[in-house]
Amino acid sequence: ATIQNYQFEVAGSGDSKALVNMIQGLIRREYKPDDIKTFIDTVGNPHLGAFVAYTALSSAPQLIDIQKAAAEKLATAYPDSEASAAYMNYVATQQRSLGPVSVGATAPDIKMPNPDGKEYALSDLQGKVVLLDFWASWCGPCRRENPAVVDVCNRYKDQGFTVFSVSLDGLDTRSKARFSNQDDINRAMEGQKQRWVNAIAQDKLAWPYHVSDLQKWESAASRLYGVTSIPRTFLIGRDGKVAAMNLRGARQIEEALKQAL
Repeated sequence: ATIQNYQFEVAGSGDSKALVNMIQGLIRREYKPDDIKTFIDTVGNPHLGAFVAYTALSSAPQLIDIQKAAAEKLATAYPDSEASAAYMNYVATQQRSLGPVSVGATAPDIKMPNPDGKEYALSDLQGKVVLLDFWASWCGPCRRENPAVVDVCNRYKDQGFTVFSVSLDGLDTRSKARFSNQDDINRAMEGQKQRWVNAIAQDKLAWPYHVSDLQKWESAASRLYGVTSIPRTFLIGRDGKVAAMNLRGARQIEEALKQAL
């Protein structure tokens, strides 16, 4: 357990000491992503930067840009290294899995109606920090995640933070094919819409920005953001750019939010 938790001292190389200090700090949760980026930028041995980035962030794809920086520094120092090539390939695979939107990019605009037909545009909220949240009433993990989103929204809504929720309720082409006529489709669509409305009330999602084109997986917004599973979140800064992705739980959301506010 002592070895696993890096509870030992290192003598000699300054880089080795810095590595142990960094890992110990990560284990104690004292360091944040910006500290990892600083370590990558300042450590003399780029292998150590890549090791820390991969170890600390491989389960946090929303921070892929930090891993990308570590991979590029390693590849620059050792262009013919098999380790460099393997890490660059890993980062590229992770980047592709995140879809067309990445951290630092301008968030594509979404303009859709709420349940009453009033249109809301994501771009109207520029100047605020926005959690763009893809969910659906039928999605169990989404419903279990909603209390965390409500908690953070209630605590930070007076500091320029809000939520823009895109529902993947409704019927896609495959769902509509189960019905024999348009009247049945219309009734089913109305039922889907009502379940969406009920879930908003049941989960106490009090912010006004609830939109959907009721096309389920064929939602124009989900295609725009490359959303193939839910829940899926994008934190958008005051400048309209994506600050973080795939945040889950109140602590992850809050940590990213504090940096964006």
